[in-house]
Amino acid sequence: MAEYNLANILAIEEFEKETSRLFSLEDIERIKSNIDIKFKKLSTLTFGRLKKIVEQSISLKSIDMDKLSKVVHYRNYLAHQCFKEKLLNNDLQTLQDVDK
Repeated sequence: MAEYNLANILAIEEFEKETSRLFSLEDIERIKSNIDIKFKKLSTLTFGRLKKIVEQSISLKSIDMDKLSKVVHYRNYLAHQCFKEKLLNNDLQTLQDVDK
């Protein structure tokens, strides 16, 4: 969820690039399209890569980068180590075994 929300906020920064005070319907559609394209691109990044972009973000400058680094590290542990160590090494064969 954190990755999804960060990608959303970073994508919405596309709107900040606009300088007009009054937008036409075409402008709005173009901006929406730019936001959608950026969100899709950001959604393909790893959390670590996304963190590097957050560090450059004006909108997210108040985020504690040390805490975000810890979140990324812990997420990576859960995704890459915990499941292997805790689930696969316990001779779990099926999803039902994992649920138990």
